[in-house]
Amino acid sequence: MGVLGLLCAAVGCPGDEGGADTDTDAAGTTGTATGPSSSGPSGSASAESGSSTPTTASTTSPTTTASTTPTTDPSTTEGDDTSADDSAGESTTTGVVPPNTDFEEIDGVVVFEAEHYTEQAENEERQLYWYAISVEDGDVADEDIAGCVTDTPCTNDNTPLCNYHADCDGDGLGGEGNDFSDPADASGETYLEILPDRRRDDAGYEEPSGGFTNTGGQVGVLTYRVYFNQTGRYYGYCRARGRGPAANGLHLGIDGTWPSNELGDNSGMRWQFPSNGQWRFVNHRRGANQHTGGVTLDGVSFEDANIWFEVDEPGWHDVQVSMREDGVEIDKFMFVLDPADAPAEDDIGPEETLYER
Repeated sequence: MGVLGLLCAAVGCPGDEGGADTDTDAAGTTGTATGPSSSGPSGSASAESGSSTPTTASTTSPTTTASTTPTTDPSTTEGDDTSADDSAGESTTTGVVPPNTDFEEIDGVVVFEAEHYTEQAENEERQLYWYAISVEDGDVADEDIAGCVTDTPCTNDNTPLCNYHADCDGDGLGGEGNDFSDPADASGETYLEILPDRRRDDAGYEEPSGGFTNTGGQVGVLTYRVYFNQTGRYYGYCRARGRGPAANGLHLGIDGTWPSNELGDNSGMRWQFPSNGQWRFVNHRRGANQHTGGVTLDGVSFEDANIWFEVDEPGWHDVQVSMREDGVEIDKFMFVLDPADAPAEDDIGPEETLYER
């Protein structure tokens, strides 16, 4: 079974120093219900080779049917039996349904676009969904964001159907109100953002909006199906754009496992991105006294002190990410056996490594 090093444990991370993230989850609950999946079947290509079953057990099996991305009432898509062939690539108000895509590690490198996930899950309890923002589809209006209300202070009783802001996403780039960051700057002119963005700054971190979790695999889990030819430690790089100190964090998992940090400093096992609104490829995790990420440990290489997971057996594995903070924007992922193959921080990254056997 693949073993993840560095990021949040399934039982949560201890608090650290530095404002909002010293607290446990405001909502204080673990999401169990899964929202509508935006998925294309994984394993369609792998089935031809007879290798569609993972070599190790996974707690989140990929689905074989597809449904559209969330709409105003996500419950209407529950049980959607629309075939993937009929729905793949369909344009909706929330973006383009991901294609039927599997990926492969080639020469120690795996690359995939954030929007080409197999499944998203753990959405309903906190009413947080990943939305594909693309040049083709343009902005997503407040009324298109599932479970979003406005001008409603959050209490423990009304979470998550609350939002003390006047809009559902506060980026504000390019104009007033609910404008999104320009997707033309993203790889493939599409990126993902988890919405609504209820928690926007450290000053309001005590607001029990449910927009923050130190527990990996709890909220907004995206699964990517990858065939690994080689075992070993894969260093993770994500092209992401932090929208501020309260919208710049993810968790990383593999095969349904979100274990604790094996290298110490286990108060800060989170994938952390610059909060300057610029797309950057980074593999930083947040440490106890390093709010902006980039942990260093005595006697440990920088790469080993930050984001990675280990693949112990070749074959199919589920690479997974989940929300740490709402409003974070993600564009592309790259995992490498050799840190020398890491992308430049300001690069757009190489093409996807598709499974094409």
